Amino acid sequence: MTRFIAFNQRLFGRYAARLLRRSFAGVRLLDPATTGSPPELPSGPVIVAMNHASWWDPLVGLLLSQRLGHLFGGRAHAAPMEAGALQRYGFFRWLGFYPVDRSSRRGLVRFVGESEAILDRPGAALWITPQGRFADPRERPLRVESGV
Repeated sequence: MTRFIAFNQRLFGRYAARLLRRSFAGVRLLDPATTGSPPELPSGPVIVAMNHASWWDPLVGLLLSQRLGHLFGGRAHAAPMEAGALQRYGFFRWLGFYPVDRSSRRGLVRFVGESEAILDRPGAALWITPQGRFADPRERPLRVESGV
């Protein structure tokens, strides 16, 4: 299944790159060359926590995982998505997304179990949004859900 998801991520990544180019003037990253040595990720599983301002976030995450191959190369990428949205846009499952139902204890237990199973895989990358919901990046105070 991981090869299937990796193939779909590469394929959809091409589409996402074109979509982002048409919709954004740019995506800026801090250049490690001006700040010292580039960051190094551990060889084991990692959690990438990012702000969740809009539905663009998964596309930006997908593009970053592909463009920053020196950091993310060879990793199996996964990300939670609100269960109702994932049910509506089921093709995201083929890209490594899995459901989180925040409205019930059972849904949260399943989410934690699936997240742990992903992180048990060597070299996994779990992309997660600490707010657990769409949030304006200017929102203060920043409210981060427990568990990240």
